[in-house]
Amino acid sequence: MNYSKVAIRYAKALFELSQDKKIEELVKEDMLMIEELLKEVPQFFLSISNPIIKSSVKRNIVKEVLETKVNNLTFKFLNLLIDNKREEYFEDIIRNYFEIYRKSKGIKKTIITSTRSLDPKTRQTIIDFIKNHFDTKVELEEQVNEDLIGGIILTVEDQQYDMSILGKLNKIEKEFKHISI
Repeated sequence: MNYSKVAIRYAKALFELSQDKKIEELVKEDMLMIEELLKEVPQFFLSISNPIIKSSVKRNIVKEVLETKVNNLTFKFLNLLIDNKREEYFEDIIRNYFEIYRKSKGIKKTIITSTRSLDPKTRQTIIDFIKNHFDTKVELEEQVNEDLIGGIILTVEDQQYDMSILGKLNKIEKEFKHISI
């Protein structure tokens, strides 16, 4: 069984359980907090995914770090992953949980890349455009890339709209490469 199938199955099971208990928002918040923890403290993930460390030690680590910070379902789910020796899939499970969550709520993940942070008015204009154009709710993530020179790159799910100066220069460069003189 490949990683994605395992991660999808666990993420789907967690989402469906959280939906049944009507706490999918709480579990989503837990997943966001845990995702941030994994980024900020990589040793946490390394310790719970290490096959040499005993399951009882891993459960103690999870208990010490997360028991009071997450809801009971999330805590039990983490212990289930440890019991079933699926800790190594946790990052993929989180990612898949968010995808399942967004799909069920009709939310499109959107990434906007620009040369600097957007002001609130521009940010809202972009959100409104995406809401109207795609008839959906929007989860907007901003990224800054000064190499773009100017303009933006808008990624909505798997569609990308490159309206940057760098993108236009690259397009012109490709066109010139195909011209024979």
